[in-house]
Amino acid sequence: MKISDKTYGSLLIHLAVFFWGFSFIPQKILLQSGFSSLYIVFFRFSFILLCVFFIKDVTFNTIKRGFFLGLVLFSAILTQVYSLKYLDVSVSAFLLSTNMVLIPIFNYILFKKKITIFNILAMFSAGIGVIFFNQSTHSIEFSWNIGILLALLSSLCFTLHIIFTNHFVDKESSPFQLHIFQSLFALVAVSIFVFFLDDFPQVWNLATISSIIFVGFVGTVVAYGMLAYGQKLTQDPLKTGLIMSLHPVWTFIFAIILLNESLTTNKLLGIFFIAFGVFLCEWESLKKYYLLKK
Repeated sequence: MKISDKTYGSLLIHLAVFFWGFSFIPQKILLQSGFSSLYIVFFRFSFILLCVFFIKDVTFNTIKRGFFLGLVLFSAILTQVYSLKYLDVSVSAFLLSTNMVLIPIFNYILFKKKITIFNILAMFSAGIGVIFFNQSTHSIEFSWNIGILLALLSSLCFTLHIIFTNHFVDKESSPFQLHIFQSLFALVAVSIFVFFLDDFPQVWNLATISSIIFVGFVGTVVAYGMLAYGQKLTQDPLKTGLIMSLHPVWTFIFAIILLNESLTTNKLLGIFFIAFGVFLCEWESLKKYYLLKK
């Protein structure tokens, strides 16, 4: 039986989210092997050089938008990788998912788009989740963890990146070229710092090399390509948003199985409240999606 374009597109988006969920694992492996956060980001964006041959008929506006998005994306991924030095993979992933809560808030601040009571409740629910992550395991003592602050900063940067990407992509004839230029500028940004601030990694073995290949080629070039092509086939932004909200769930599963991360009461409560906040943000999209299906 032939698979329809929309079904094939949905499968591609699911696979991209699956790869992103898994990409936290090799990044953690690289950190534990002595790779600096800057070098991990550098190697990740280096693979975009494989795509420069697809650039054609580029405009100055595409370069300008790519420059802005590249700096934001560089900041988002760098703070995300740094957060993994201090946090379990599962905690970092769910903290990053707070961008689903922040997107409607910043859409209202920047573009005056409507905000609902569900968005406000989602923000409070995610805030409660952050509080649980900051509590001591054996007491109710509250103290800010630098890793949590970095993960929240990364979430904020990803929020701005998603909002401005959506704002720019309607004006672009080729969204894929915009992705290439933002990645190239992110590579330039990290290159400026990495060669002056960090020593070249010394641990090179099968685990580190395969981790770099997965994060750079599969998790960046292939996954973003799948997302772009999948969105083109499905023509359904509601479905895309719902599928992408599964990202931290995959990371959580991989972290428990492959990294043997422990499950504390505070971690479970933090995950629950953040996941509930994401659900509240997606509630109206879910209603619209299933109403359209009927």
